[in-house]
Amino acid sequence: MMDFYSRSLNNELRGQYGRFEVLKERGKMDRGTKLHLNHVTQILGKTEVIKDLSITVPTSKVYGFLGRNGAGKSTVMKIILGLLRPDTGTVELEGRPVAGGDTSYLSHIGSLIEEPSFYPNLTGAENISYLGKLRGVKTNTSHILEMVGLSNHGKRKAGEYSLGMKQRLGIALALVGDPDILLLDEPTNGLDPDGIREIRELILRFSREMGKTVVVSSHILSEIEQVADVVGIIHEGSLRYEGELSSLIGAPSLVIDALNSSEVEQVLDRRGIPYSILDDGKIRLRYQDRELSSQIITSIVTEGSPIASATIQSHTLEDAFLTMTGSADIEGAGR
Repeated sequence: MMDFYSRSLNNELRGQYGRFEVLKERGKMDRGTKLHLNHVTQILGKTEVIKDLSITVPTSKVYGFLGRNGAGKSTVMKIILGLLRPDTGTVELEGRPVAGGDTSYLSHIGSLIEEPSFYPNLTGAENISYLGKLRGVKTNTSHILEMVGLSNHGKRKAGEYSLGMKQRLGIALALVGDPDILLLDEPTNGLDPDGIREIRELILRFSREMGKTVVVSSHILSEIEQVADVVGIIHEGSLRYEGELSSLIGAPSLVIDALNSSEVEQVLDRRGIPYSILDDGKIRLRYQDRELSSQIITSIVTEGSPIASATIQSHTLEDAFLTMTGSADIEGAGR
């Protein structure tokens, strides 16, 4: 029975995504596009660091941008911000190409790239107010400080901030001018678990409550898995995958470790329940809900086929990432 569940996990992922194939959720990704990079190539020195890359960021969604260190994530963000001019290809905002040298589109984008940039001799509040004045926009400094959890530290000099507080200030500065798009490169860097959770909730709020489009890169795959609607995986300058997170991870499955597999197979065959046999002899079924799974297990046992265990397994973002890049230089849980 050669369906999605008839191979081991590694083969399943390779079969679904292809080792070096970029998949597009075309029907879903092309509607409501906020930001688009079209066949972008970037050469630095003699090295082609970005290779014919096209990405599509939907409006008001969280786009998780993943890749190991040096894969090209920060370079792509710099291209979007006009800090680097691509050798080929275009950047498009809401379907309109950004002309070379035209920086007016940047008023729609707030960013935190690599490390936060601020004046260490100014307080957090002063940094926010000063940036607002430079951009000629009204700024609700106290509201921004509150959003990023710095209300009690706004009067402290930014140079005295901890690493995590500096990261929060960087996000605060990205919010100046109320931009439509946020580019956040490793926004949870330096934060403790509580801080990571708060930033995660903030990112979700940006998208779901405020309607902002958020592009976020992170080395913590589990964090991206909890916030992203869409993911793009970049490896050595090339896009390996782009599409909805739910399509990448796939549906969960019920895995049964039977004492006598052939007896369980007979029960499932009689009931017309599709299944597959894994390499270790365990039986895998498509998981639909807890009640149906309980009924299946009860039927197997009632008909005299004891089982050692039954577990629900889900493919993770880490599984997919490692399959597509063959790299372990990224973390599922943290640094």
